[in-house]
Amino acid sequence: MRVIAADFYIAQSAAGSGNGSSCANAHALSGLTWAGGDINDGDTLHLCGTFTSTLTIGDSGGSGTEYTVYFEEDAKFSKSAWSSAAINTNGKSYIIIDGGTNGIIENTDNGTAGTYGSQIKTDAMTMGGSSNIELKNLTIQNLYVRTGADDFSTGASGGSFIYASTFGDNLLIHDCTFSWSLGDLVFNYNSNVSNWKIYDNTFTHGCIGIWIAPTNVSKLTGLYIYNNTMNHGDGWSFNDDNNRWHAEFFHPFTDSGGTIDDIYMYGNTLGPETPMKLSGSATTAWIFDEADGDNHQYYNNLILCGSGFGATDGFFTRSSRSVGVGTKILNNTFIKLGSQGNSAINLSYGGDTDLLIKNNIFKNVTHGIYTFVGLSLTSNSQIDYNVYDNVAEFGDGGSWAAWTAAGYDASNSTNGDTPSLDANYVPTVDDTIAKDKGLDLSAYITSEDDKDGNTRVVPWDIGAYEYGEAETPAPANATQGVILDGTTLN
Repeated sequence: MRVIAADFYIAQSAAGSGNGSSCANAHALSGLTWAGGDINDGDTLHLCGTFTSTLTIGDSGGSGTEYTVYFEEDAKFSKSAWSSAAINTNGKSYIIIDGGTNGIIENTDNGTAGTYGSQIKTDAMTMGGSSNIELKNLTIQNLYVRTGADDFSTGASGGSFIYASTFGDNLLIHDCTFSWSLGDLVFNYNSNVSNWKIYDNTFTHGCIGIWIAPTNVSKLTGLYIYNNTMNHGDGWSFNDDNNRWHAEFFHPFTDSGGTIDDIYMYGNTLGPETPMKLSGSATTAWIFDEADGDNHQYYNNLILCGSGFGATDGFFTRSSRSVGVGTKILNNTFIKLGSQGNSAINLSYGGDTDLLIKNNIFKNVTHGIYTFVGLSLTSNSQIDYNVYDNVAEFGDGGSWAAWTAAGYDASNSTNGDTPSLDANYVPTVDDTIAKDKGLDLSAYITSEDDKDGNTRVVPWDIGAYEYGEAETPAPANATQGVILDGTTLN
């Protein structure tokens, strides 16, 4: 007898009575019916055991009646190599996917030939044409384990943890772990959409990072990327001189005429490792903002470049493709570990206005703020209250004196003594360079907390961290999830 209830249990094959009342009596995945069948919108679909077939979401939920897919303990989608997505939400909306305590999607034998048996492209999840999706508490791992710098197979050259050919409003991805794939999160949009949030995730052994782009003249408003840890390692480094692939942590891109307004990227730890050409230069930048649009804010991030690593376009690039108003790079800590190297910020755009670069630490870099030869920053650009660690070059290769004479970093910035930071890159009690030397930027950014949630005290410290120990919760509007049904998903 089939059970119709708010909770329905499935496994790869039926167990017990197969009526879906529990994992012991799980219904088979292959016979699952939606929308008036085994489950209806508002129900929870429980996953039991190991799955080797794709779960295709067969119906959309509604506002307040989302479908929930829940991984029971030790549930996973596991194959030697997934040729199609393990979970497919294409065209469906109002879905919550919860990995529970230890839910997993994985390949077990896909990677460089000689070590692994398959070399195919895998997208672990596909969300094309979906909207109002929440993904949380899930581990996606080992989609392609690349162990050779000369591996340019189909699997090494494609694939992502999550791919969406188009996506609508309200995306929420949080508290997940992603490891081993060329692409991290690859999302496109083809209509005016809003409210995408990616936070509290861990990314390792990737390359392309978070890639966001329109496919036509459309706009994304409200892209929030915060409190993530991203350290890609060198799995996608390569030996030849071909332009194989981008290597970055975040890449918004709008060459199709679309725009992205209101990017808020904050509280993240990026690095210290990312793939690179083994001749010594990475292909792009840690953050490669190549998107037209207004109000792109980057603040309270710790951005590290490890010893032996480097980026052709520096820690942060605002590209020549980009035009907008109000780009802000505020209270970040940029550090090159090991020998001096790397540009800190690369400004190669042709038309941003109201640019703010303030309260940042640039330590052990060779080039401070780089501008393409002949490029003039707009007259209302404000660059000041920054700390440089004996940086030699600025602008298109000029000196500190020429840079400040042009009006940049001219009044309250320093380029000499090294700030005293502890092992966690927080100013020490003895620091006289960054501590209490910053500007109160609460007029520009919504949060007055530092990267660790410490309340900033006027005068603010320069960099991602405020010296001190009293912590306060992050503002509710910065940490809560998307609105799906008039209530906030946490």
